[in-house]
Amino acid sequence: MARVYDLTVEHDHEFFAGDLLVANCLAVLEEFATWRYMEQTYDQLRFGLRSGPRPHWIAATTPKPRPLLKRMLSGEIAGVVHTHATMYDNPHLEQTVKDALEDTYAGTDIGAQELHGRLIDEVAEALWTRATIEATRVRADEVPDLTRISVGVDPSGGAGEQGIVVVGKSGLVLPGDGGRPQHHGYVLDDRSCKLSPDQWGRRAVQAAIDWEADEIVAETNYGGAMCVATLRTAAEALGVDIPIRTVTATRGKTVRAQPVAALASQGRWHMAGVFPELEDQLATWYSELGWSPDRLDAMVWPAWQMKLVGTAARGQGSLGGDLARKQIVSGRLR
Repeated sequence: MARVYDLTVEHDHEFFAGDLLVANCLAVLEEFATWRYMEQTYDQLRFGLRSGPRPHWIAATTPKPRPLLKRMLSGEIAGVVHTHATMYDNPHLEQTVKDALEDTYAGTDIGAQELHGRLIDEVAEALWTRATIEATRVRADEVPDLTRISVGVDPSGGAGEQGIVVVGKSGLVLPGDGGRPQHHGYVLDDRSCKLSPDQWGRRAVQAAIDWEADEIVAETNYGGAMCVATLRTAAEALGVDIPIRTVTATRGKTVRAQPVAALASQGRWHMAGVFPELEDQLATWYSELGWSPDRLDAMVWPAWQMKLVGTAARGQGSLGGDLARKQIVSGRLR
């Protein structure tokens, strides 16, 4: 791969470096919505586009339900001009190829996205549907008494967001449960962010304080002891003691999330309010996308820790193979 450096050539805003065309005032982004670090790249790109008579960027992409792209298309980001084309508008594609793709993908999510260039707000491969999320949603004042509250934390490992999601567990007999005590899970808050370790640590601990949580549950695949140290330091700075329980993932995210999605299908997993970015991940993420759903992960860990899904999953042999648990106790918040 050729190296391209941040160069400036006087009186020439376009030149070749390492056989690649370099522009001080233009960036061309191919298949932008597939980039793993889409938002971080865009943020840094804007710092660099400040030379020449009209610094700008051009992105060509199959539309995918990434938060940044959705903000661009909705007009939230000023100065973005949107054009749209379908496979059928391509004059250089042989009709036999168009016919073959149409025969295979017509009427599917992939066809709507790849052939017609439509942004699909939920995908068939995702574990949650928008309909399920809406059907199980409750208002904040409809949440029953909770027996336990956990703050799930999914550190970013140096890129992406830090997932911070508050989840509560109830054990009441609710209508539709057949008179049996059934535990329900309630997503109470989403405080996910993209901050420095000190800042996200304080944000997670503050969420525990605000919700009088029983514990913080943190994934330690990325950062390990540093993740725990970040939370401990934040707790000391804020003057509280709270149990910090760590979990280490040894199998895929889909395996962990499936039992929680099953709770939602049974009407036992609820959004206590509206959490747009978290819900976008639930309805659009699947493992083949190649990027990490930090908010979804942070939501799932408390469900396992509070055994909302642990008992059923253990009978199927999933828990022992999926999670290695280590509990670190440092007092109680309450």
